[in-house]
Amino acid sequence: MNRRAPASNLFLLELILSITLFALTASICTTFFTKAHILTNDAIQLQQAVTRASGIADIARISDTSSDCIRQIQDLFPEAEVSGDQTQLTIYFNQDGICTTSGRASYSVNVAFSVQDNFCITDIVCSAVQGRKEPITSPILYTLTVKHALDERGDEA
Repeated sequence: MNRRAPASNLFLLELILSITLFALTASICTTFFTKAHILTNDAIQLQQAVTRASGIADIARISDTSSDCIRQIQDLFPEAEVSGDQTQLTIYFNQDGICTTSGRASYSVNVAFSVQDNFCITDIVCSAVQGRKEPITSPILYTLTVKHALDERGDEA
């Protein structure tokens, strides 16, 4: 009797091994592409946060008072929300970095003003808005503190 079964078993085993290696390679590549996409999104968000924070820090450095700083920021970002005591300001941005309302925001910039020993201290915190579509790695994207001396004749409130 003529037996050809071992050759077909070997072919079947080779086919199963090839499919397994292909599936393993595909899963590894998918993992790499997913991690690369997440890192790219994080880098874009960080770059936007740094740009916004440094722009607001420049405004804070040239302002004589916190109210002057708030007024200048509101001129640039009309949708900025100011606290009742005029010491905090929140600006919301969408995914493209355009100023928007809180309902459409991807991240926010919170600016807090305080005065200590004739220094104006501006704390700027850029954070991701919870409940947005794109995933976040960390809710706080960037923080920056600006401290500058007040003019002796300036009245800070």
